[in-house]
Amino acid sequence: MNHSASDIRRARTAYVWAGVIAPVILLVAALAVLASWMPVLPDPIASHWGPGGADAFAPRWTVLLLPVLGLVIAGAMAATVLITTRRTAARGWPATSRFLGAMAPGMSGMLAVLAVAIAGAQRGLDDASDVQDVTAWVLLALGIGVVIGLVAWFAQPSVAAVPAAQHPIVAVPLGANERAVWFGTVSTALPARIVIGVVTGVIVITALVTLAMGQAVGWMLLGVAAFMLFLLAITLVFRVTVSEAGLRVRSLVGWPDTRIPLEFVAAVTVVPLDPFAEFGGWGWRHSLDGRRGVVLRRGDALQITGSDGRVFVVTVDGADEAAAVLLALKDRKAAGAPAADGEGS
Repeated sequence: MNHSASDIRRARTAYVWAGVIAPVILLVAALAVLASWMPVLPDPIASHWGPGGADAFAPRWTVLLLPVLGLVIAGAMAATVLITTRRTAARGWPATSRFLGAMAPGMSGMLAVLAVAIAGAQRGLDDASDVQDVTAWVLLALGIGVVIGLVAWFAQPSVAAVPAAQHPIVAVPLGANERAVWFGTVSTALPARIVIGVVTGVIVITALVTLAMGQAVGWMLLGVAAFMLFLLAITLVFRVTVSEAGLRVRSLVGWPDTRIPLEFVAAVTVVPLDPFAEFGGWGWRHSLDGRRGVVLRRGDALQITGSDGRVFVVTVDGADEAAAVLLALKDRKAAGAPAADGEGS
């Protein structure tokens, strides 16, 4: 399937309206409303509610942080999408970009409504502890965010990705008494480590600031940062092995550990892959088109189609060699030849 330049241009334009312009309008409008309410808001303002009502407070200007945070996140999403899609434009508009084009306005709408609702409930109060419960407003904000996200998703055209050009694979010639084993190692790309490190650092700083302001949400943010560091640790380096047992892709810490026996391998190929554009990020991932795999960097990926139709990919140097060995072992097993006992190439 080929896509015309107009198809890509239409998808990109729709993304800009949904993923860039709409979030800016929503969040800037919220900031304008909040700024106009500053003189009539109590100081400090209620920032957290418990079973007994407001139980944490912060300077009233902190209500501006929600829409400002939304602008930062939406801006980071937009920059990432618009930069990465330039590399894959010839293959269509990735579903990941469409998803982020829906997530950005949905999240922005939720944060805008939430910030305005929290401030609106406290307008004119002398003491923020007198504010009513805002649970209903929180639920409304979540609902509005979901609705906006769905509208943004359907407002963007679906430009199905063109399958990546597959490398021709020639099986390694194996003698009757030869054994073939291939080993490879893949590590998380430097840009991914930088992104994860920066995001984690921002979360930690935000957590420390909120804790200093007496907001319990800071502990939750520290938990998020710890979880991101855990994800980085388990996906930092993977060992890839092709042998008579099939394909094994195992993290150096022992998990995740993916194994695909030879008898379940239906097809073997090598394809170029862009982790963010096709999988929405780096690590052990699932894509919106149903593929799964270990995608730690941009480049060639060993792609396995299972007998159940599921596709697994792993980006690794020497993917062509790994595919050639796996194909040879698969063909020999399919032919009914016994596995070799001796050492070989």
